[in-house]
Amino acid sequence: MFRTRATWSIVVGVLLAMGPIGCGDSDEDASVAPDDERPSEEFCEAAYEYDQQVAILGPDADEHVELVEPMATHAPDDIKADAERFLDALRRVARGEDSVVDDPDVEAASERVHRRAIEGCRLYDQGPPGGL
Repeated sequence: MFRTRATWSIVVGVLLAMGPIGCGDSDEDASVAPDDERPSEEFCEAAYEYDQQVAILGPDADEHVELVEPMATHAPDDIKADAERFLDALRRVARGEDSVVDDPDVEAASERVHRRAIEGCRLYDQGPPGGL
């Protein structure tokens, strides 16, 4: 029971962190990377897949780990450490650890990864990357 509650806490935290990001007007946000600094296609494809699946995954942290791993692997240098911190936190929750649940550093890292994916990959401005 505790593992499910801990998993739900981190998942809900991630979803709440993502909510305001998708609603912002990216034209007014100075953190949008120029086209020559856009993330790789691999990162964008992984981010798109995670974005599509996150709301329906449920509390199984292992499923989140599986989708976040390629994002961390292909993360741009400016968010590489954040992506790895987010992935590490998900792995720890999957093992039943609760020390990262509601950790503000983890929440901030996941928010930066999601913001970079949404803005850099333009997830809400176009269809799936790579013709998916």
